[in-house]
Amino acid sequence: MGFLARLPIRLRVTLAFAVAMAVVLAATGVFLYLRLGSALDRTIDQSLRARATDVGALSAGGTPPGRKEKESRRCSIRAAPSWPPRPGLAARF
Repeated sequence: MGFLARLPIRLRVTLAFAVAMAVVLAATGVFLYLRLGSALDRTIDQSLRARATDVGALSAGGTPPGRKEKESRRCSIRAAPSWPPRPGLAARF
């Protein structure tokens, strides 16, 4: 305590405030990291499960759950790449 007692009161108050702010910021950072990390993991897991269900249904020759036959066909046609590229397409760019 001898070291702190010799410091001016302004410096002691400033150091106390800086330590308190560091603790608050560190606690907030840890809380946000853990909270957002678990929420992001949960969202990614749900999305991957939904995609796996869709892929399983499409590979079995059916339509994904919750989609109509016509809608599913339209989405799969639109998502298909145009390969091989059409001749003359590269010349335009």
